[in-house]
Order: sequence, then structure tokens, then C-alpha cells
Amino acid sequence: MRDVFTDLEGYGFWKEEFFGRLGNSASRYLTRSAGTSAKTLLLAVIHEAFCILEEMEAGEFHVLPVTMNNVIYDDIFREIESEGLADSAEVDEFLRSLGINP
Repeated sequence: MRDVFTDLEGYGFWKEEFFGRLGNSASRYLTRSAGTSAKTLLLAVIHEAFCILEEMEAGEFHVLPVTMNNVIYDDIFREIESEGLADSAEVDEFLRSLGINP
């Protein structure tokens, strides 16, 4: 992911949010989809990377100007129950859009 995103404008400013959010996404997916395979978990994280890229392109990717104690915007401001959750159905739909049958 670093090699894909590193050339985008502002990488040094938002990289902590980006990678933190990918980690949060993996944790949330595991909470909602216990017993998932490693492959499905990785695809869920890739799905989140696509979501982040779409937010960046739309100017809607939010970042704290300063991070402390490993806290990122995603930790503070996102509603866990309503945003940023890649549930099994959403990931399956994403996989089908790529021509992969889950």
C-alpha cells in the first residue's frame, strides 16, 4: 500500500491516518466477521484502501493536523456502528465487482 499511495500529494501529512485506518478497518472486520480467512481479511483492507482513495479524490479524507498517543481522526470522529465498516456482504459485493467469486 505504501508504494501505491506514497506519490500522492500530502503523503507525509496523512500517512498515519491512512495506515491507522487500514488497521482499524481490519480490526472492525474481524469483530464483525469472526472466523474469516486471511485472504478475505486482506481483501477487506484493500476495499478500505479504495474507499480512502475515493474520499481523497472527493476532498473528503479527514486527518488530524497532529496525532498524539497513536490516536487518529478515525479513532475519534467515526461512528463505529455507521461508518467505515466493511461487513461480509459489502466485501463480497466488492469481490464480485472484481470478478472474484467469494
